[in-house]
Amino acid sequence: MEEIINKLKFSCIKIAHLIKNTSSKSLSQEHNHTNNSNEIVKYLDLHANEILKKELSTLSQIYSISSEEEASEIILNPKGLYLVAFDPLDGSSNIDCNATIGTIFGIYTKSPYNQPAKNHIVASGYCLYGSSTQFVSSYQSYKGIKIEQLINKNWETTHHNYLIPNKGKYYSGNLSNLSKWSSQITSIIHYLNNRNYGLRYIGSLVGDGHRTIIKGGVFMYPSDISNPNGKLRQYYEVVPFSYLFEKGGGMALNDNFKSILDELLSEDMHYRRPLILSSSQDLPAH
Repeated sequence: MEEIINKLKFSCIKIAHLIKNTSSKSLSQEHNHTNNSNEIVKYLDLHANEILKKELSTLSQIYSISSEEEASEIILNPKGLYLVAFDPLDGSSNIDCNATIGTIFGIYTKSPYNQPAKNHIVASGYCLYGSSTQFVSSYQSYKGIKIEQLINKNWETTHHNYLIPNKGKYYSGNLSNLSKWSSQITSIIHYLNNRNYGLRYIGSLVGDGHRTIIKGGVFMYPSDISNPNGKLRQYYEVVPFSYLFEKGGGMALNDNFKSILDELLSEDMHYRRPLILSSSQDLPAH
């Protein structure tokens, strides 16, 4: 599995180089089609996807790969052990304004469908393309979260066995959807407001999730009237971030405040789920 992580890190260096050396206007150009999630595809989405596909396809231990930009799972080696799922470029709407974007991945054991997520995810992480390029990850044998920074084309570890702060002072969510949320979720917003939590919202999971890992607090992307099953993708976004948060001592919950990692993995690679991420002491007991 270490070889898979290293190949992901190498791919992210290529994507970071592309971002650094191409104008934001060019990277954000739209193509004439949408992806399987019915989202408009940008130039950078496609190129990041092709980089990851090309690099990961060289590894014999990978059974299959699945991408947000692909209609279906791609079988690489029937004798492989792992499924690698990824969102090649999270936060596409932020490209043209040079705001936070990133790559998210999850590594699962082969054919995890209809089983609890915690039994099959073995590693996850993301690469953040911000003011610096950082690779944040964790895996089965690692305690906590590992944070590395790209310096002169090399990854240097800045945090070993990192743990999320027990309590933060910010919460994050798209409050324009407040009227569409359940009473359970709106009660959490009132709870946090009454305790003087500040609102911070970047609009990309990789950006808002990273801030919550570093500073603590709460991130919410619940289901709503328009998206009754939630909007974030299970394999590419929800479970990878849930795994990181639990490894880092935080919580990852669904709308009913139950652990995401206890939920069964759908056979639909593009299945959506709600997501609440939190430090260990920021949410009221349920």
